[in-house]
Parts: sequence; structure tokens; C-alpha cells
Amino acid sequence: RQYDSENAPAKKPYRTGSAALDALLAMYLSRFEKQNIAFECRLALAPNFPLSENEIIALFANGLENALNGAMLSQVDKPFVSLWGREEKGFYTLTLTNSAKAIVFKDGLPLRPNGSEGIGTHDIAGILSDHQGFYSFSFQKDVFTFEGALPLPLSHE
Repeated sequence: RQYDSENAPAKKPYRTGSAALDALLAMYLSRFEKQNIAFECRLALAPNFPLSENEIIALFANGLENALNGAMLSQVDKPFVSLWGREEKGFYTLTLTNSAKAIVFKDGLPLRPNGSEGIGTHDIAGILSDHQGFYSFSFQKDVFTFEGALPLPLSHE
């Protein structure tokens, strides 16, 4: 319902291989546009992408929501969010970057502006860990970066 209320039915600019992820990306594109945040996305899931639809939505919704909030709080002239995904040497790699204010980390995870731990970053880390993937969060010069990689199952051709 939220997606339908925020997006015209014809506005589905993404073809990732997951209808649910396509809808989620279109919803966030609309939210980014309303906040004057530039959004760039290059993402097509591998046919053997190892996550369920629920895990895909949890991973990307948490990441995009955090990126939106970070870009909105950033103090740069042109806030942005960029999402990249690609298959590479038996892994599916993700990179999500956004403009951001300085971020404090605890045990490798970013903290909220009030110093508390966010559930979303724990969910992201948990999903990747559950699938023997790995991740990192970093901040440098007004840019926050999440990088993750998931091993892809061998195809049985």
C-alpha cells in the first residue's frame, strides 16, 4: 500500500531479477527525489543469488533506509546515495555509499547520532553472516560506505 500510494503504477525503473526488490527500489527512488537526494543504482541479482525474498527485502530496506537518513543528515551541498551490485569471482558484491556526517563506530558497526546501536545494521550483518558472507562499514570525507559479499552457490549445469 505504501508503495502504491507513493509511486505511479508505471514507475518501475528497476529490473533486478526480484519483483519485490524492484518495487522497494522504486519506492526509495521516490523518497530520494522528494528529499533532493541524487540516487544511482546499478544492480542485477545473480540467478543463483543465495538469499530468500524476505532476506533480500530486509537487507536492502535496512541499507537504503540508513542511507536515506544519513544523506538527509549530511551537510554536503549535493547529498547522494549510490548502490552497486555485481557478480565477481564466485561472489555477489554490494557497495552502498551515501553522503553523511561523521559517524562513530563500535565493534565495526556504525552507531546512530545519539550513540545507540541500530537494529538495521545488526540485521544486515546477521543476514550476510548467516550465508557465510562478509561486510564492512566505513566513513571517510563525508561519505559512508557499506560493502558486503555473499558467496554464490555453484551452478549445476
